[in-house]
Amino acid sequence: ERSHDDDYARKNLWIIRDRGGESAIRNGDDVVEGEDLERSEYFGDWLEPQGLRHGVTCGVRAMRSGNLNYAVLRGGRRGPFGAGDHALLGRLLPHVQQAFAIGERLEMSELGAGATMASVERLGVGVGVVDAEARMLFQNAALERLLAQGAGLVMTAGRLRAARPGD
Repeated sequence: ERSHDDDYARKNLWIIRDRGGESAIRNGDDVVEGEDLERSEYFGDWLEPQGLRHGVTCGVRAMRSGNLNYAVLRGGRRGPFGAGDHALLGRLLPHVQQAFAIGERLEMSELGAGATMASVERLGVGVGVVDAEARMLFQNAALERLLAQGAGLVMTAGRLRAARPGD
């Protein structure tokens, strides 16, 4: 079974023809006339089999590669989205924008942490991070080798300590 992004996103007339910007809220019928939508492959293969006809989209973020939008879809019996729907989406939009911004920051933080960890792994010296009770949170391969040799430091009951009590 094909997913939306695998094939249909490239055929989605709402995406292809949309010229709204960040924070803009638009009905699908304002972007693509109903007859054009209903004649499209996107409608016949994706929307109609799911009982969907009307959409409203919100511009979450303008990016170099295009706009990031979120959309809400519903069946034809309920009709196009109205002013009340737009008002509700307008109240939700800042929260959706913040969630995407947090996600981007988290992704960048994870990339940075991954690069840092890869650098620490390549060091020729043993590096470890312990908590306040000396429990090992992270150790690189060089420290693992040192601990296996019992050379100065050892792990006892899950805690890092000196191999000799006086050290």
